[in-house]
Amino acid sequence: RINSVKTSVTAGTEEGFKEFGFDHSFEPGLNILTGDNSSGKSTILSCLYYCLGMEQLMGSKGTNALSPALHQALNFNGHSYDIYESKCSVTITANDGNEYSLTRRIKSSEDITLNEIAIFDGIKTFSKFVHSARDHGDQGFYQWLAEVNALEICNVESFNSESTKPLYMQYVFALAFIEQTK
Repeated sequence: RINSVKTSVTAGTEEGFKEFGFDHSFEPGLNILTGDNSSGKSTILSCLYYCLGMEQLMGSKGTNALSPALHQALNFNGHSYDIYESKCSVTITANDGNEYSLTRRIKSSEDITLNEIAIFDGIKTFSKFVHSARDHGDQGFYQWLAEVNALEICNVESFNSESTKPLYMQYVFALAFIEQTK
């Protein structure tokens, strides 16, 4: 269950660094986001996808799937502000009954990988990886997500039947999110 999604954006303004962002909660069951154009509906969804390492559902990978307002420049009250740091977080309740906060950096002043998802389990923080050499096996985010939700990830045979690979979690989650733009 997805409980909430939020962003934190630090931008340089005339008065120095200023914090921007949003925090949106979800209710159990079906949630429908409505609002005027440019009110943030797609940004909520894109941050959700990004935090879950599934931004490929939007047709791109990494920060390219996100609005430039989250990693380049933010327009606010008629002014454009350069982004210094940004991140998004999603809080979920997994099938194991535990609540987890998943945080993924969008832009950072630190030397970090954008393919790292920091997971806080209420006691400690640990990292799992997406879209990198470390995303397989026990360091992989999708394997962790499948384990805490008691999901079995099916293996798919290669075309020549010489090997199998796990089904990408993005294919499963594409069935759960629908964005209607017209």
